[in-house]
Amino acid sequence: MGREANYANLYNGGFATFPTQPSDKDPNADHHVRTDFVRTDPVRNGDVRANATAADYPPISTAAYGTTANFTNNAAPIKPVIVGSDTYGRVDIFDDCVTFTRDFSSTTLGRPELQKFDRNPYRSRYLNTPECENLVTKHCQRILHSYYGRAESLCTASVEGASRQITFNDLTASGLTSTDHLASIATLSVLGRYHSIGYLSPQVGGVRNNTASIYSHVANVIRVIFAASAAGPTSADISDADTARRFYSLLSRGVWRPNGDPSDPLAHIDRRVAQRVSLLYALCLHLLDVLLLNDPNCNQDILGYESEAYDFLVCSTCCFVEHAVGNNDRTICSPATKEPLDDKMSPKIGDCYSLFTKHWSVLSGLLSRGVKFGNCELLFRAIKALSNFLENTHSGRYMLMWVYCVYLRLNPSDVCRGNHTIPRVLFELMTKVKCVLQLQALTRAVDICMRDASFMKYADERMNPQKTFAIFVLHTCNLIHNKMDDLAVPILQVLYQLFDTCPKTLPDIASAMSGATGTVDRYSHTVNTAVETFLNVATLSIGPIQVIMALIMRRILLRSDIIKTLTEEMRIKFVRHLLGVIGLKRSVGASETDATGVVSKVALLDAFVQSGAMPDMVSAMRNANAKQLRILSLHTKNVSCESLHRLLCVGDIATRLVAYDALVGYRSDGMDSGTFVMCALCSASRTCRGVDAILNDYVSTYSGLSECRDSAGLVTEAKFLRALSDDSIASPTTDMRVAALLCVHATIASVYMSSDASRQSLIQEVLSPKNALSYKHHQAVLARYKAKLESQRREVIKNNARVDAQVRELQQHKANATKQMEQLREEYTMKVERTKNELVNAQSQLSSANAQAQQLDRECARLRTQVDELDQALRKLSAESAQTNEHLRDAVSHRDRLKLELSGLQGQLEQRDRTIGQLRNVEADNARMNQDINELNAMVERVYRMLITLMAKHRNLESDLERSREETAQTARQLHDRQTQVEDLSNRCRSHENTINTLRVAKDGAESEVQRLGREIQIMEGRIGKSSEELHQLQTRYSQVSQKLQVTEEHNNRLNEQLERCESQLRLRSEQLSAIYSTFQDRKPY
Repeated sequence: MGREANYANLYNGGFATFPTQPSDKDPNADHHVRTDFVRTDPVRNGDVRANATAADYPPISTAAYGTTANFTNNAAPIKPVIVGSDTYGRVDIFDDCVTFTRDFSSTTLGRPELQKFDRNPYRSRYLNTPECENLVTKHCQRILHSYYGRAESLCTASVEGASRQITFNDLTASGLTSTDHLASIATLSVLGRYHSIGYLSPQVGGVRNNTASIYSHVANVIRVIFAASAAGPTSADISDADTARRFYSLLSRGVWRPNGDPSDPLAHIDRRVAQRVSLLYALCLHLLDVLLLNDPNCNQDILGYESEAYDFLVCSTCCFVEHAVGNNDRTICSPATKEPLDDKMSPKIGDCYSLFTKHWSVLSGLLSRGVKFGNCELLFRAIKALSNFLENTHSGRYMLMWVYCVYLRLNPSDVCRGNHTIPRVLFELMTKVKCVLQLQALTRAVDICMRDASFMKYADERMNPQKTFAIFVLHTCNLIHNKMDDLAVPILQVLYQLFDTCPKTLPDIASAMSGATGTVDRYSHTVNTAVETFLNVATLSIGPIQVIMALIMRRILLRSDIIKTLTEEMRIKFVRHLLGVIGLKRSVGASETDATGVVSKVALLDAFVQSGAMPDMVSAMRNANAKQLRILSLHTKNVSCESLHRLLCVGDIATRLVAYDALVGYRSDGMDSGTFVMCALCSASRTCRGVDAILNDYVSTYSGLSECRDSAGLVTEAKFLRALSDDSIASPTTDMRVAALLCVHATIASVYMSSDASRQSLIQEVLSPKNALSYKHHQAVLARYKAKLESQRREVIKNNARVDAQVRELQQHKANATKQMEQLREEYTMKVERTKNELVNAQSQLSSANAQAQQLDRECARLRTQVDELDQALRKLSAESAQTNEHLRDAVSHRDRLKLELSGLQGQLEQRDRTIGQLRNVEADNARMNQDINELNAMVERVYRMLITLMAKHRNLESDLERSREETAQTARQLHDRQTQVEDLSNRCRSHENTINTLRVAKDGAESEVQRLGREIQIMEGRIGKSSEELHQLQTRYSQVSQKLQVTEEHNNRLNEQLERCESQLRLRSEQLSAIYSTFQDRKPY
């Protein structure tokens, strides 16, 4: 309040002369006037007087809350209770606000449960533990059992206007300023952001146990402090504004101004009492702020409480504005440091700026709960005055943020004022705020801005994609990496809302995260790290941040190709964790207990499947088909028609769909996305106990919504969210129930889109109201199923008859094939016997051939003498024999090849048999050669040519001789002996060739004989050709018969296997039909 304030014209008792126009003072004057509002003297607690009045009440375990051992029901004290100075006689963190803020920790508080929170106050999971929950229950019971009745009695006495006024001595005598009471409120103010502390469970015989709550207690304490501030000789004539000024002077003495003004009405109050009362008020104000922002159960108490205490908060806030504007004090509007870092567990209540901002935060929370102030116009003028002061001096941007937040609550239609200055400032401060409560209030004010259509149109046209990506993605990743999860949650909530209000935001962020935007190429590593961080939080984290991140990443995955840009190792990691959470794969870590987190991960898995990760899912399941996946998702080994019908009738929606698919055999072997997601949701309901409750809640909620019931198919997500709330769209980022229902709806919608007409009709029937299916409809469904069963039974009978006919035909084919096999065996046996006889004859012929060869040796010795005589004639015929020598060299090369092939034909009986047959012809020729030497030479040449022809035939018969090795094993030794003899004969033939070369000189004299022998050779070659053709025909017939026999045996085996499969299928089909028929006979459908 400035010096020019006129107290005679105060509106509603004060603050009528707030300047609503910019100040004419120099904005740069006296910028650092006040710097001593933070107490720093170390001995301020040393000067203690023994007569200081105080009380330190231990917890009363036997008293129910609402009662007290010191006060009666009419609020009259039984006897004065003045305890010694134990409370103020020792150095304690609860001596004043400055000491409390500086020294507060888990050690000084004596609570080791809060030790983890000392190191990082941003991660809520540290305080979301059973130990902290027990700590909350303990302190709630202490306050509600021991102090609630005392505060309520004092508050009742101050309201009813008793003969005796409430003073600060009464406040200290009641024990509300005791260390136990302050410690309980301080502990609850820390844990209030993570646990519900508003109410205590009713006790048997307890008084007022249905209305007692921490919120009511805090409001009563604040009201008693205000009433004690108004106590005095002139209390009947004092206004709310004067009472607020008196309390402001007391608060300044207790916090930032140790040497108060002697002219103050409350200057007679001891400084230590002022410090304790100030600390009590600051802690209650902070706890009230926490409850307003995080406890949804206290809304009824807020609206049902009398508005006088709320009006007094407005007046107290105006006192701060009056001091700042009237004295041009900028220090009250700026923190002591550059940024209000919330790096400690203790509440920030140790200076004037912190208390000033705490008042704005409480007012913003009350306005958000629908509270109507009686002096709202006074608050509006204070906001105008402070905003003009801050905007002109360009200082106090965080204080200006609080002013804008409260202003938007009072006048939400003024968002577009000054070229959208307010929302632009709020968006800029979003990355600079490091206080969780402050960031929550800021994001809720941004939510009001985003409800304005003109501003969102303005933002959608002018929003910079790179800056949006930096604020909502990179800054969020930085917070997560620094373990500031609680600061990341409000920013993610705004991002999710921007996806709906600004249509360009989602495609811009999705394209940037997938690497499709060229402007962020140089930050590719940072973008990849951000994508991995978002996916890690969405799949591996727990709590609200995981649910919100899963909702965000689901929408991003459906709009981009992020899955394709991930490495195979990362995809496998995320896929395996998701499958482990829902129960389709053995989980490595602890099992998931948060049902909302489980359904959000199922929805995220659906996004993975739709964005191209289906092959990774199938490979992670080790190539399990759809039939095996359904059994695995039901988490049971004994699956029968009866159990599936029971699940179809009484199970949740996911279990019903899986049971229906198992009964009708829908795509029994194929794996599609709808089947996989459906089985995943069913497995999640079996793994986590709370998922089936969420599914049932979704079915009941969906069936009760008229917008959803009247639609032909499933409604969109936006329409479903609008149907959940009457006045506005329900936010899945702030309400975990709405988030769970949205995730289930998205999953069911995905299954619905990939299903056929029968499964879609089943989904619609499950989601329809219970009274929609009448008894006649049930009868029609039952008759349809019976008719289908009867048609299937007739089809089975036809199939049985058809299979019987096929069996008889197969048996007949089998008998014919057996007869053919017997005939072939007989023919083969006869052929083997015939071959053995030929082998014996060949052996006899070979012996005679050996005798003839010996005779030929003797003749050759006689001919050598003739060679000398014919040597001279040979020189004359050398020219004529050149061509003959060429043919002889070719014959020698052929003979060498034949020798190599002959050495490879060992062990082949039939080949040797053919060779022996040819040698028999050679023996006959040798007999004729005994008559004449010329005949002998011709016979030798013929034998040589016959051997060449036989070896050529041997190559063609090589494949056929392989098949006869088994039958000729018994004659192996005999063949070896004959082979040795053949090799000797070959050596002799080689010597005969040398002899032939020398005998060519006699060609001229024996020309007539040679021509005659040539004609005979031609005749013999013709005979050999005929024999070869007959042999080839026999071999061809043998191979054809063998192939036909093999084909017949394979066909017979296939027919036997087909017969066995048909018999097993018939048995299985008969059992299933019998079970289905008995089920429809014994039970009626639901």
